[in-house]
Amino acid sequence: MAKAEQGLSLEPQHELKFREPFTDVVTANLKLGNPTDRNVCFKVKTTAPRRYCVRPNSAIIDAGTSINVSVMLQPFDYDPNEKSKHKFMVKKKKNKKGNSLCLLQLILQIWKQ
Repeated sequence: MAKAEQGLSLEPQHELKFREPFTDVVTANLKLGNPTDRNVCFKVKTTAPRRYCVRPNSAIIDAGTSINVSVMLQPFDYDPNEKSKHKFMVKKKKNKKGNSLCLLQLILQIWKQ
């Protein structure tokens, strides 16, 4: 798990694994946890947006809770000699204490970054 002071924990931390067959949609799960006492808004980005569908790709995680994110690899012709260089980034923004920003405002702030 990532450090609590970062405001978001990822499981798995470093790598998503997709299992064959790649002729159908293959799903890997990512658990995002919020160990803080404030709500955290997140957005998942990828270097290959046409290859992956992420649901939910953005949301607010309430303080002290977690959410499961499904990352779906779209069907493709697998070449065992090809090395995947696709990357994912999870952007987050912590809601300041006493601040009542709505979900849309938080997500718009993250998109602009």
